[in-house]
Formats: sequence, structure tokens, C-alpha cells
Amino acid sequence: MPQHTTGPRGVWRAVATRATPADLADDVLAQAEAAGTRYIDLQFTDVMGAVKTVTIPADQLPDTIEHGTWFDGSSVESFARTAESDMYLVPDLETFRVLPWAIPATARLFCWAHTPDGEPYPGDPRGALRRAIELARELGFEYRCGPEIEFFLLRHNGNGALEPLPHDRGGYFDFATDRSVDVRQAMVSALQALGIEVNTAHHEVAAGQHEIDFSHAPAMKSADDVITFRYTLKAIAQQSDLVATFMPKPFVGLNGSGMHVHQSLRRVGDSENAFSDARDEYGLSETAKHFIAGQLHHAAGMCAVLAPLVNSYKRLVRGFEAPVVVSWARTNRAALVRIPHVTRRPTTRVELRSPDPSCNPYLAYAVMLRCGLDGIRRRLPLPPPVEESLYGFDDVELERRNVGLLPDNLKDAIDAFRHDDVVQDALGDHLATARTMITVKDVWRGAMPDGTELLGGGGGLDRRVEWATALRTRPPAFETIKGGEMAFVPVRSIRLLDERLDLAQVIQSFGDKGGVAVAVIGEASMESVAVAERMMMPLLHLPDGSHLNDIQQTVVRFILDQRTLLHERQQELHTQLMELALAGAGTAAIVDRLAEITGHAVVWQENDGTVRHASAGADGESLRPSLEKDATRVRRWAEGIAVVAADPPVHEFALPRTGMARLVAPVPVRDGIGGFISLIAPDADLDQISRLAVARAASACAIELDRERAVLQARDELEGEFLESLLAGTYSSESAVRHRAERLGFDLSGETVVMVARPDGGAEQVPRVRGDQLVAGAQGWIRRRSPTALATLRQRAVAAVVPLVEGQPALDLRRLAADLRLECSGAVAGEVSVGLGRSKPGIAGVRASYREAEQALTMGTRLFGGARVVAFSDLGLYRLLYAMNGQAELREFFEDQVQTLVEYDQRTGAGLMATLDAFFRCHGSPTEIAQLLHLHRNTVLYRLRRIEDIASLSLDDPETRLNLHLCLKVRDVLQAAS
Repeated sequence: MPQHTTGPRGVWRAVATRATPADLADDVLAQAEAAGTRYIDLQFTDVMGAVKTVTIPADQLPDTIEHGTWFDGSSVESFARTAESDMYLVPDLETFRVLPWAIPATARLFCWAHTPDGEPYPGDPRGALRRAIELARELGFEYRCGPEIEFFLLRHNGNGALEPLPHDRGGYFDFATDRSVDVRQAMVSALQALGIEVNTAHHEVAAGQHEIDFSHAPAMKSADDVITFRYTLKAIAQQSDLVATFMPKPFVGLNGSGMHVHQSLRRVGDSENAFSDARDEYGLSETAKHFIAGQLHHAAGMCAVLAPLVNSYKRLVRGFEAPVVVSWARTNRAALVRIPHVTRRPTTRVELRSPDPSCNPYLAYAVMLRCGLDGIRRRLPLPPPVEESLYGFDDVELERRNVGLLPDNLKDAIDAFRHDDVVQDALGDHLATARTMITVKDVWRGAMPDGTELLGGGGGLDRRVEWATALRTRPPAFETIKGGEMAFVPVRSIRLLDERLDLAQVIQSFGDKGGVAVAVIGEASMESVAVAERMMMPLLHLPDGSHLNDIQQTVVRFILDQRTLLHERQQELHTQLMELALAGAGTAAIVDRLAEITGHAVVWQENDGTVRHASAGADGESLRPSLEKDATRVRRWAEGIAVVAADPPVHEFALPRTGMARLVAPVPVRDGIGGFISLIAPDADLDQISRLAVARAASACAIELDRERAVLQARDELEGEFLESLLAGTYSSESAVRHRAERLGFDLSGETVVMVARPDGGAEQVPRVRGDQLVAGAQGWIRRRSPTALATLRQRAVAAVVPLVEGQPALDLRRLAADLRLECSGAVAGEVSVGLGRSKPGIAGVRASYREAEQALTMGTRLFGGARVVAFSDLGLYRLLYAMNGQAELREFFEDQVQTLVEYDQRTGAGLMATLDAFFRCHGSPTEIAQLLHLHRNTVLYRLRRIEDIASLSLDDPETRLNLHLCLKVRDVLQAAS
């Protein structure tokens, strides 16, 4: 396949990609000379995707190709520390392009960042994508992407200021005659000259909004194309006196801008589309399904990379077409993942709809690919698609469908990112932020004077603080900034440094160099607040009369003390809580010890919100209902992030109407989450030590819970074997059964009753429901409603055996069965029916009651429909007929009476059997039959005559009526049995 490159000023030609490095270098030098190139822009990006450029004269290009070009990496925000500042840009020669709009003639080369020893720098965003691509190739895949990029073109007003409104009033696909058409066409021409294949360019929904769709390309080239497109558009728009913005949500009330990415995997070697399978309803191969499942599983963790701005979450709002529900579909554009229809196969693509155009495409593609590959490697199952409209789904419906939501703010997205190992591994340590750290919020809470207010930039309160510095009155404004500093700025002193400076410029410059927060004395302008908000840099206002130097020194001491304290307390907490876990003290002891260590209330909750144990101070009348009511939100957060036993994630939740907040950590177990630990206190008291304590307690509880579950699993196995022998009648003797029952604490001295619960939907639906979900529902029912019962999974259903102990109040068995149905229905997120046998005495009575419960369930759902409890006593005559099932006489009786009518219906579709059924339901009234079947009365009379003629019978004869009515019931039994 040819590699395209530019000739003189936009002339486009191809060069073989198999050329040697020396040949490629010679070709690039020849191209630069032929184009009359005066300058070369060596380009790379920072973490946020902003293009950074080192320009060299064209005559330096040979030396750069051979040796690279030095640059200061620490001067790039979040790119490198001062100790890592010396770096080299090594050009990727396949990216050589002449910029068609540049005067004098200028070419660009994307570059790799290398350390002085010649190794790739691990903090290079382009390098993160290269690592992911190499992993995919090891697995036999090539990753390809085709983005759809939306953006706004804005205009200046007559005074030269940027208007807060778009420059046109066009709509989706509208043909406009203003400057936007010229800009789009010039942009497409420029992109084509740069080797970027454009599929379509059109106006989008909002006024001033447009979209460019790129062709599918290898992921690295596609990411390069996105970067190229962004600065190309800005340059061309500027020539038309317009401004291009990739802000995700620039205007309230108008559609936001997304960057939907179409993805596919090709098999290395034969270029076969690994996502395509013509036999599948959606055209998806197993590889594609696992890939999608991986991205859905890590959706929350990816969000901070794919939607990296505070403004990104103004676009990701429920009720609009923006994808906030973690689901997939074909036609549903509100789903996170969509499978577009294709005109020819095999071209199956997977469209991910959460990225927005502000993201760094190298990092975005890297995490998208790694998360998809994680799904393939772990063979994650793909949940069912959701084609219905998602706009009307409330929390209850989302919970029922086991569908989660993306984070709705950057803080939660960063929290999810920090606890997703796959996403963090995709970026590497240099690009991922460490979790145990001192944050701006910690400094604000622990070291700033009372009355300190947050003016803006609240989205950055969780940014890491390394040091504190103060504004100087002579250059340089600050001591050497290494990254992670908080600055203390007296507003009046800014003009002493430079009369042209203002606070907004100081914040911008400080943030560009790696600063994370600014605290000021004096009045902060609205412009400075806007800059702080845009940069996610907390801007704090100190009380009047504060002594700046004293506060700075207090913050420095706080940071040093906190570092030491965090390390010491982490070791102390680990020792104390793990000792309890290893000694088998129980989860209640761990909860109480955590409360004792922190001095705050602590609560252990089950996954459904039920409080399992609470320390002293956690039993307030307003507190417990608030905790249980918030369970769904907490569970959805935990399900959307990776939970690691060694380092569980911690998240802060407000407790409405209590004046309190809580730090929550999920307790990880082998098959998911076993519960939640919450530390409850006023918001100002929840610091990093509190976070460490909750995380360590969750780890300790995980050990204890695994031990408890191992004991319960052994008991469950014993109970399951015991129940299986009772229900199947395979026990060796009744004395042996009684001995095993006594060991298990199960009372067989009186009567027992059996209930059988099975998901609705027919046999073909049952395998979709995991048996352990049913069992979990039954176990929850036993704990809450019937502590003496035992339950086991048998023949795709749960059988529950309930002893009826003499001398105790009689149980409302039908109510008890209804509770079992509700528990199991909630566990499987679907409808469940329950069959209820009659109470029977003795050991043999268990099997007899079980058979009745099975008959009631099978016949009852057939007769009365699903989602209900059917007792054996409800079956009436069917009890007798069901007992005769399997005897030839039953079927022969049916065929002798009505077989001619059945065969006539099969040939003609006349509906005579349906009419006969309605005849008995309506007691022979033609008028009522007509109403029931929505027919004319004369049609009913005609059908009744046809029944008499074809079957040679009279419906007026009582004995004939009895036989026919009995036949209809026999039919129900035969169909249920089959």
C-alpha cells in the first residue's frame, strides 16, 4: 500500500512505505527542496493535545533527521519535570507535509520525544498510542479509526470582539451561501493536499456548527490527521476573519460538538475485517462483541481522557442525543456505542460516541484500543443492545436493565480514571496521576485561614499540590516552577512586577508552566475567574488582612507534614486493620476499629443499600434513610470503575438534608463487589488520611468477606447436595437424611412446602440468566423472610424448601412465595414466576411437594401468564389431567374429538379452535364471542356451524360440550408438557 506525501506546494504523490530509512530520508530532503521549503515545524503535543512546535530552518533538516533536535520538556505543561527537561525530538519522516497556506513555504513533521540516552520518553502522548498499537499487533490486529469532528465557526463584531453567537443560521445539511461554505471548501482542499482523505463536509444542527468526516485510516495516521485538521481549520478560518472552536459546548441551548470515532480491527497479514460476521444479526464477530464489551466496561474510566474539559460535561447531559447511557445499539444515537449500517461487507465498524473534539487523539485512541483489547483478552460478554429511546429511562429502569451512566462531571470522571488500571496502564505512569496525594482541596481545608473562598476553577480541586510559592515584585515572577505549585498572589503587587500585567495573565502564565492553584489577596476580576474556570485552576480568595508570607509558610509546612503523616498513617492503618482481618475478627470489628481510628461514624452496607453494621453515631433518624436511599447512585459509581482489592477506589458523596458527607469505598470480592464501607463526617473533616483509612478498611473487609464466602460456599455445597437428594429421592435411607438435616440445622420433623422460581420467557430465554443470580435472590429472601429455609439451583430454576415447625404461627405461604418472586425478579433484572406446592409430612413429602410446585409453575404460566405465583391448588381439573400426562389414552381422546378441527385450521387458518375456546369462555353466547374475538356476530354463527359440520357433532348436546371442553384443557396439558 503506498504512503502518500506532498510534492511542491500541495502536489500529491506516493512513496513506497517499504523504503529503507535512508531512502525515506533522501526522499523527504528532496521533497523539501522541490517545494522551496524555508522552515520546518517539528511538532508534538502536550497531555491535553495542544500542538507544540519547534521551528528550524530548512537547512538544519539533515542534521535533525540524523541527530534529532533538543528542546526543554519541563517548559511544556504536564509534560516533564525539571529533572527530565533535556529531551530530543526525533522526526517521524512518514509525516512530512508541506503546509499549503504557509508563507514563506513551511513543512511540518510530527516527532517522537526521546530522552538524552535515546530511549522513547514514556510521557509522550504519541508514544502512548504507539505502545497500544504494538500490543494490538502482538495479538494479530491493526487498529483503524475514522473520526467525525464537529466544530463551530464564529465571527467578530464590528468592534473586533468575538461575538458570543454563531455567524450563520443554517441547520443540519443546510446549504448556506455565507463564508462558511468557502471556509469548508478551502479546508477540504487543504486537507486533501496534506494527504488527509475527507469523506464528507456539511453543516450541522446548530447555527454556525459544521462537521468533517474522515476516511478510515490506521490509528496513528488518523490521530495525526485530527491534530493537523485542528490547526489547519483555525488557520483557514482566520483568513476569512472567522474563529474556529472545538469547545464541546460553547453555547447554552445549542447542540454540543462531539468527535464520534468509527473503529475497526483488521487482521495483520490478510487485512480481513476482524469485526465482521455475516451470520450475526448485527454483522458482529465474537472479536467485535468482546471489543465493545471492553469499551463499555471501561467507559467511565475512559471518560476523563475522551472528554477532558469541565465544559465537556455540559455536552454529556441526559435527555439529549449526547451518549451518557453505557449501552450499545444499531439505530439508537443516544447509545454510547453504535453499529452503523454498511452498504457492503465486510466493513463492520464500531462507533464510539463519547469523545469530543477537545480530546488528545493520541491518548483517546490509546485508551479506546487498550480497553477494547482488554475485552478481547478477557472474553468479556456483550450485554443485550438497547434500541429503545433512552431519554425516558429513569434510574429505576436503568437499574432494572443493569445499565450504567457516564460520569456527569470532570471530578467524577477523574476519580473513575484513577481507579481503572487498564486505562492508566494505557497512558503509563508519566501520563497518569498518582492517587495518594495532597490535593488543592486538602490544602484549602487544612492550611488556609477561615473565610477563604473559592472564586472559580472548582474542577481542579483534586489536582495534586507539590509546593507553595509567592509572587515576586521583580522578575522572574515566581521561583523555578517544577509543576504542582500553588501560588500566593497579592493583586496590587502585579503592577509592580510589570505595569502591563493583570491577574488573568498571571493565572494563565502560571498554569501554562505547571501551576495548579492560585490564592489571592485583593479583588479578582471576572476575566481572571473565567481563566481559572477554563484552566480548571482553583482561584481562592483570602480574607482581607491576611499575611501572605505567613500563609505560604503554613501551607509549605502543611505539605511537608502531610507527606510524612500520610506515609506513617498508611503503614499504621494497614497494620491495624489487616491484623483484624487476618485474625478473623469479622467485618463488624473492622468497621468499629475504623470508627475508633478516625473518630467518625462508619457504616457497612450491602449492595442493595441495607445497613449490615453501623458504628456508634451512625444510627441517626435522618442518616440511615439517606444512606439507603443513595444506594443506587453509589452502586452505579462503583460498577463504572475498576475495583482492585489492594487499592480500592474512594469517592466522596454528599448526604442531602443531613449536613454531612461520606467517603465510600467498595469492598472487592472475586466476583464483583461485596458491599460498601462509608465514613461519615462533615465535609471539611474528610481529608486524605480519611481516604486512606477507608481504602485500607475496604481491603481488610475484602479479606474477611472472602473468608466468610469460602465458609458459606462450603455450606452451600453441602446444602445443595442434601436438597438434591431430597428433591430427586436419591437418598440411601431416611435415617441418613435425618442425620444430615440435623448437622445442617434443618428441621424435618414436621411438614415441609416447596417453592420453585424460574425466569419467564420460555426455555430459550432461561440460559441467558445466570443461575447464581437466581440463587442470590433466593438467599436474600431466606435472610429477610424465611431464615429456616434452604434453596438450591435445579433444572434452571431455584427450589426453596420451607419447614413448617409445629407450635409456631402458621405462615402465609402465598405471601411468602410472592416475596420470593420479587427477590428473584430483582436479582435477574427480569420477570420471574413461582410455583407453590402443598405442605406435606415426612421426608418423602419434600419430593411430592416439589413435583406439585413444578406442575403448578409449568401449567400456571401456560394458563395464566408469567410474573405471578401459582399454587398447585389453583390448577383445579388440570391437576388430574397433568397426572395422566404421558398416557396414550390422553392424546388419543384429544385426537378422537377435535383432530379434524385442528387439521382444518392448519390448512385454512379458519380459527375454529380459537372460536371453540371462546364458546366455552362466553358460555355459548354468540354476541359475547363476537366481542371477545372482535368479529361480526354472523361470522361467529358461521364458524359454529362449520365446527358442527366438520366434526360431525352438535354443540347443543351436553355430553358433546363436556367432551369438547375437556379436550381444550387436555390440549393445554399436552402443550405445556411438550
